[in-house]
Amino acid sequence: METQLIAGEQNYCPLSLMQEPIALRFLVVEDDQSQWPLWESIIRANYPNAEIDWETTESGAEALLRHSFHTEKPYDLVISDVFLEGEDTGIDLWTRYGEVSDHFVFVSSMSLRNFDSLIHSTNAPNPGLPFYLQKPLSSEMCREVLKALL
Repeated sequence: METQLIAGEQNYCPLSLMQEPIALRFLVVEDDQSQWPLWESIIRANYPNAEIDWETTESGAEALLRHSFHTEKPYDLVISDVFLEGEDTGIDLWTRYGEVSDHFVFVSSMSLRNFDSLIHSTNAPNPGLPFYLQKPLSSEMCREVLKALL
């Protein structure tokens, strides 16, 4: 089979080397499902081919993170509410599985000071601190955080 070439002004690139860009993977962990369309529109506006998984509980998100780590490419970004359905929180998810995803972003209605205190009260093994967005969410601020992280 002959390799076809695409001629640019000065560069030649074999078609066999050209590939579709790899879709970014997102996990949104939010128990308030009315927030899902907002995140869908924010993510798709910048990453139309993104793969998005949704979960409402820490335990469900934990299962998805473990599965992605062992069988697929890990998530590029996890967006999690701090307080979720069930006993554990988004912070618990981050302390256990922060290394499985490249980035974490937390959302909640608590003040930044309270969030900072909560994060520092954990025995988090992660060297970096996650991003925090306070509710009510601004679409523009969410887009800026996504662009900064990805």
